[in-house]
Amino acid sequence: PEPTPAPQPAQQSFQTQVEEPEKKGGSGMIIGIAAVIVIGVAVGGFMMFGGGGSSTPAPRSTAAIESELNATSTAIEVAEDQAEESISDSEVAAVDTPVESAPAPEVTPESGATSTVNEFTDSLSDGSNGPMMVVVPAGSFEMGSSGSSSSAEERPRHNVRVDSFAMSKHEITFAEYEKFATATGRSIPDNLYMEKETHPVIYVSWDDAFYYTRWLSDETGEEYNLAAEAQWEYAAGTGKRTTHWWGYNDEPNRAHCFGCGSGLDPRKPTQVGSFGPNDFGIHDTAGNVAEWVRDCWHENYDGAPTRAEAWEGGDCSFRVVRGGSYSSPPSSIRHAKRDKFKSDSTYDHIGIRVVRRVD
Repeated sequence: PEPTPAPQPAQQSFQTQVEEPEKKGGSGMIIGIAAVIVIGVAVGGFMMFGGGGSSTPAPRSTAAIESELNATSTAIEVAEDQAEESISDSEVAAVDTPVESAPAPEVTPESGATSTVNEFTDSLSDGSNGPMMVVVPAGSFEMGSSGSSSSAEERPRHNVRVDSFAMSKHEITFAEYEKFATATGRSIPDNLYMEKETHPVIYVSWDDAFYYTRWLSDETGEEYNLAAEAQWEYAAGTGKRTTHWWGYNDEPNRAHCFGCGSGLDPRKPTQVGSFGPNDFGIHDTAGNVAEWVRDCWHENYDGAPTRAEAWEGGDCSFRVVRGGSYSSPPSSIRHAKRDKFKSDSTYDHIGIRVVRRVD
């Protein structure tokens, strides 16, 4: 059954809700890396404070220690993934090119839809176009993070089969959402003086996002929805096991986030499509605004579906949010990163991306 619309939600600013528990276990390689780090810190400390016997190192803040631990955990996980991928050329091909070799299914123009290659739009009842959609090919991929990850909510890594679907090329804009809000009597979110035609909508709850997809379905006669969490991760990472869709390392001018080196205002989102698309032709899956997905929150992937479908059960008062935002650090715009937020609240960094059935 469809959820009951919540009363007018309170606006909330960015607040990460997922706690990252301490990493457990590890392989010999991980122990070796950790040992090198510990030795390096010890030697650095001796060189800085040793010799005179009278100097006392200044106390270090908890934030600094946590930052070092997070960086170390990420470095270890990347090293582990790269080591696994170097085992054989055949395994690399299987992991990094999971998409089926068959051509992507074509979208048959129906209900006023127009199609060019793998992009299309559906006509709305007033004759205007709905969101630009991109066909994502079928395939399979390994969802989540490795066993060495400190993020327990991203484990265990597991294989997921994905049927072809379409995803909006950009995050839904204020102007696109306002058509729905006006037609249904919903409140229009504050655009904070940003251009409505070009900037992603924010201050929308999960309920708002869900009913926007219902409205799109009614307007077009097609089946729109929020992405299942597995669909989102597959499309955002293009099926790869790398940290980002472009590779393992942070790179400048790839995304709008706090510390991404884009030179953009870190206090608000930027125009959709400001950065190049990923290999599936989809923009802004890393940073800018985070995006509601359909799934209820589960603390980890134990028992997760092996097909890319929404995972119900769990705690449905919280819904999963993906992609990170303009206020996120680079480590939080990984396509495996998961967050949870109250489904009946709105936030200044969470927006909407939609999917559509194509078969």
